[in-house]
Amino acid sequence: MGWEGRPVLWSAEAKFRKGSDHLEALKNEVDAWGKGDVAVLALEANADATEHSLIHRWTEEPPIVRWGVLIGDCVHNFRSSLDHAVYELAVAKTGADPPPYADALAFPICDTDQLFTNAIGRHRLGNLASDSDLRAALERLQPYCCPRFPDMPVLAILRDLDDQDKHRIVSIMAAGLRTGELEMKLPPMDPWPHIRSRIWTRGPMQESTKVVTLIFDRPAPGVEISNPVLSLYPVIEVEKLDGTTDVVGLSAILELIRDEVRYCLDAIRRLL
Repeated sequence: MGWEGRPVLWSAEAKFRKGSDHLEALKNEVDAWGKGDVAVLALEANADATEHSLIHRWTEEPPIVRWGVLIGDCVHNFRSSLDHAVYELAVAKTGADPPPYADALAFPICDTDQLFTNAIGRHRLGNLASDSDLRAALERLQPYCCPRFPDMPVLAILRDLDDQDKHRIVSIMAAGLRTGELEMKLPPMDPWPHIRSRIWTRGPMQESTKVVTLIFDRPAPGVEISNPVLSLYPVIEVEKLDGTTDVVGLSAILELIRDEVRYCLDAIRRLL
């Protein structure tokens, strides 16, 4: 079958389905890996026994390069589906294929209204921008207008991950979540030492990762830590609307992106 007679937004939907397929493949791999006996915990001290660290070591190294490639495939298809939708909308509204400004057409993802205006000036919406209702409807989908995620600019995260993937594999980090109590046994010390702790809840997914470090004001040999219950899981660092960064579970952020792209595609379909 040629392009004529195909359903509305067929190419946007094809891209969306491909991104969803990559997401499911990634989720299945991450889940299967996490269910295995993939890591051990050990306590290590520095040379003078003033710092005692709980170390997380992989027994089965996570395939972060493969996962990074899958993330790139996933976000690229989701990002492309939005561009395809704008192109198909322009075809439907102008009756021309290719439509005016075909080479410049794209779904703008902007952080401010001024950047949205600038994108229109570069013909990202082509002749669609001359229709005030269409322009307003597409602007309402922008991260700075989105009421569904007031703190998490999901489409901006999609844009940034896609841009990152153009030049380097998406960086995956590890986050620690202690789901039980950490029991500490100290040797007899008089006077009692001052103790502070340093907790790493995120860092590169590398062979050896410090999770918790107890820092003493003088040497304390013989420290023991028992019954630690800990899981490390893959996360991505993202920038929030207020400029701060946070980490979000790998599957969770990609599912948010998928759902937000689905919302946008449905909104664009209603404009036809």
